[in-house]
Order: sequence, then structure tokens, then C-alpha cells
Amino acid sequence: MISAIIFTGALSQAWANVVFYTDKTSFAAAAYTSLLEDFENTGASVEVPLPGFSHNGVTYTGLAGTPFPNVYIVTPGATGYGAGVSQPVPTSVLVGNGDESFRVAFDVSRNAVGFDVYLNGLGAAQVRVYGGSDLLGSYDFNPAENDLTYLGFTSTTPIDAFEFTSTDGRILNTGIDNIATDIPEPGSLALLGMGLAGFLGLRRRAGTDTPA
Repeated sequence: MISAIIFTGALSQAWANVVFYTDKTSFAAAAYTSLLEDFENTGASVEVPLPGFSHNGVTYTGLAGTPFPNVYIVTPGATGYGAGVSQPVPTSVLVGNGDESFRVAFDVSRNAVGFDVYLNGLGAAQVRVYGGSDLLGSYDFNPAENDLTYLGFTSTTPIDAFEFTSTDGRILNTGIDNIATDIPEPGSLALLGMGLAGFLGLRRRAGTDTPA
């Protein structure tokens, strides 16, 4: 129910097809999701600035200072997050090199996405949600919020990507962790199933045909 949603920031605009949740329990009640990425074993270099990397069907691209590398995986035991975050942090977190600004793009569209958010209380932070090139909705965090929080969103229009942007990351880190999503759209799974069925059918026929 909409009344169960707890907002700690402000919606910059009101799109009817996107609902934002800052309460993890309410988000879990609205959408069934599973963990997609925790940044622990991505195969990408850690503790170094990167222009981007891909893992588990998701592409992470730095946006701030392009072409200067901006995506950065901070390993467990790091400090330097918001004043309300317990430190050292016992998990890997996706942050930025300087001001955090990066795009998270899915190979297969989703209808629900949620993740932990680290904020520093030093300036604006925003998440923008995209379906293709269309901006579906955006969420502005309270600029004074300086701790570990949560953001989830659902959309009737398939979600292809979201962008996270914050300021003063060079002073105190901000970033995201533990991305959870719903399963790929039924249409995408159906197409995959049809493709596999066709492939198996061709192999079966090839194996039973008798040469003339």
C-alpha cells in the first residue's frame, strides 16, 4: 500500500509509473527480489579508479570527469564514509573517485531494483531511473542525511538503468551496495526459452536424419 511507504527524501517529480521506497520492509512487500551484486567478487580491479566494468549482466560506468576514471570498489575495512556510518565498513562498496557519479545498466530490463546507499551529509545526492533513454523518475535524498540508508523502486515501465550522483565524495565517501532486482521480464525469459527450444529441435532433427 502507498501509505506504508516511508520517504526520507523528496521526489523531484511525480511519475505515475515509478514508486520509490526508503523502507526496505515496504519494498520487500511490494516486489520479490534477490541479490544480484554485492561487489565482493566482480573480477574488476579494486581500490583503483576505473572507467567502468561489467559483472552479472550489469555494466557500471563512471560519469564524473569523463574520460577520467570514476568507478571505484572500496574493499572491507575502509573508513571515510558519512558521520552516521559505523566504521570501518565490513563490506565492499561501489563508490567514485572524487564526486560519485556513475550509471548502472542492466543487460535485461527489470521492474524492481533496490540497494543500500551510503550518504555523507555534505550535499545533494540523487538517483535517476531510466527506461531506454527515457527518464522514468528521480529521487532526491535529504542533503543532511549522513548514514547508511536504503532505496528501492518499482516501475510499470521496464527499467534499463539508473544513475547515482552525489557531491563531496572526495571528503566523505558515498556509494551503493547489495543491489537486488526482480527476475528478468517474462517476455525475455520466453524468448530465451523459444530460442533454446528451436536450437534443441534443430540438433534433434540433425541427429535423426538419414543421409540419402
